[in-house]
Amino acid sequence: MKTNVFFKVMCVMIMMVATVSRVQAQEYVTQDKREGEILVTRFVYKIKDGLQNHLKSDFTYDDQNRLITKESFLWNKRKQKWVPRKRIHYTYSDSMIVITGDNWDNTRKVYTENVQQSTYEIHGIGLYTAQLISK
Repeated sequence: MKTNVFFKVMCVMIMMVATVSRVQAQEYVTQDKREGEILVTRFVYKIKDGLQNHLKSDFTYDDQNRLITKESFLWNKRKQKWVPRKRIHYTYSDSMIVITGDNWDNTRKVYTENVQQSTYEIHGIGLYTAQLISK
């Protein structure tokens, strides 16, 4: 039962990514900044009267080159600066991967901690079970 639900969720996610990718290919272009093979920053530019800043993502990794933080920023055209939007943390253990998401509170200028959490149980190479915990 759990495997069936996980498979359906993965199918829906793949279809969503494919749809977004087609839209982005027409309206957006990306630029990656790497340190060796490691992606450090990704810029997304909107194609409108040339290239306009749109989205920036910063990535940090642990000593095993596993992703531990992804922080997203939106371009504020009026202020001409990047404004935080969302931060995702990845925590690893031998049997689990825990992903927590924080949203930026623009009024207080801080991240709201652990808005959403997903836990993935590892059952072998490439076999995961997902449990979504919303707060």
